[in-house]
Amino acid sequence: MKYWGEDQESAIVEFNTNSDIEEKHKVFVAIIEPAFRKLVENIYYTYNFDKILWDREQIEHEVMTHLYEKLSKFDTSKNKKSFSYFGTITKNWMIQRCNADKNKRFIDDDNQDIIVQNISINAYEEDVVGRHNEEFIGEIIDNFDDEIGKQWKDEFLENFGYGLANVIDILDPDAIILGGGLSNIDFLYTEGKNSIYSKVFSDIVETPILKNKLGDSSGVFGAALLS
Repeated sequence: MKYWGEDQESAIVEFNTNSDIEEKHKVFVAIIEPAFRKLVENIYYTYNFDKILWDREQIEHEVMTHLYEKLSKFDTSKNKKSFSYFGTITKNWMIQRCNADKNKRFIDDDNQDIIVQNISINAYEEDVVGRHNEEFIGEIIDNFDDEIGKQWKDEFLENFGYGLANVIDILDPDAIILGGGLSNIDFLYTEGKNSIYSKVFSDIVETPILKNKLGDSSGVFGAALLS
């Protein structure tokens, strides 16, 4: 049974449009909270965050608090789907927490622990994040019925098309090469390319949209060459 569908979408709209505090609480506890918990659990294990963020109960508590704070910020007037919105918030929170935790070093200096923070994202992390993004888009589509999944995909292609059409209009590149995990999504080179071409100002568009040869490991190869 899917944990996020029309009932959850409607509940979030109701939560954000209802001024009755009691009714909002009932909707949250009955429908939204269980969906949030399942979303957090799925992302936590699907993307291997459990390998770094070991205390699942504490992580769940912190993410649930974060999601509740973001709940009222979801703009119901834009007719966007809340699953992708809250899924992205959850995954970004965990990525940022991983980046912080993985770069803490404990240095024993006269029996005093000093935490040295380095919040930079290395090439390996970029590679992993790219693959996670690719998988997450597939999960977003799989968790909706056909009509809702198509609507999300159409919105994605619309934004993708405008973004790269602007690049072509301004820079007129010889080619656009997609990299990272997202470059493995096949429809970017068919429907995605059509969306781009339809939004370029020129009537004639010859800029090829290509997939990089190294796939989602390009960041690792680059780091190895620089080392």
